[in-house]
Amino acid sequence: MKFSVMTGIVALLVTNSAMADWYASGNFGYTQLGDQTSTGPSRRVEADFDSDVNFGGALGYSFTPQDLGRFRTEVEFQARENEVDGLNFNGNATNPNGDMSSYSVLFNGYYDFTSLHDKFIPYIGAGIGFTRVDADIQYGAASFNGDDTVLAFQGIFGVSYQASDNLSLFTDFRYHVADDPELNRFGGPAPAANVELESEYDTYGINFGVRYDF
Repeated sequence: MKFSVMTGIVALLVTNSAMADWYASGNFGYTQLGDQTSTGPSRRVEADFDSDVNFGGALGYSFTPQDLGRFRTEVEFQARENEVDGLNFNGNATNPNGDMSSYSVLFNGYYDFTSLHDKFIPYIGAGIGFTRVDADIQYGAASFNGDDTVLAFQGIFGVSYQASDNLSLFTDFRYHVADDPELNRFGGPAPAANVELESEYDTYGINFGVRYDF
């Protein structure tokens, strides 16, 4: 009796292990950085940016599927960079050059709706972690620069295609927000003093990627 119970437990663990997999994924995409307003003592910097590419990768774990679908968790790295398109300082238009970039490490959770289709699997997700925002923008004799690492969040929805038992292709929409990074403004027509500005950082875009289940 004990042997049969142990055999059943081992069989259940083996079955569950076969249905739950570690995976690795890589992606690239098209990101738009939202218009940005940064404020400090007697200073207001308003900037807008061009859209540009982003790239990233993740290591994750897919849990055993249930009746409606399955949960996945992952740790993701994502890099973004956007060239500045226009900048106003205290309401005055300038001719800027430079870019703003970010590097994120996020813990994401997903739910795959595997019951809806064998091949095309829609999913939703959310993430929390940290983003390092790095600004390097020049305009005239002044600069808007600095870096800050802050708490970050993202929302995700997309669809994957099960190309084989181990390989999936996916595309998704992501909205990413970094929590009020502190950046700097130096020089220019105002007194030449290094002033800290409270800024904002949010992006949205479409990603394309591949996921491999081990």
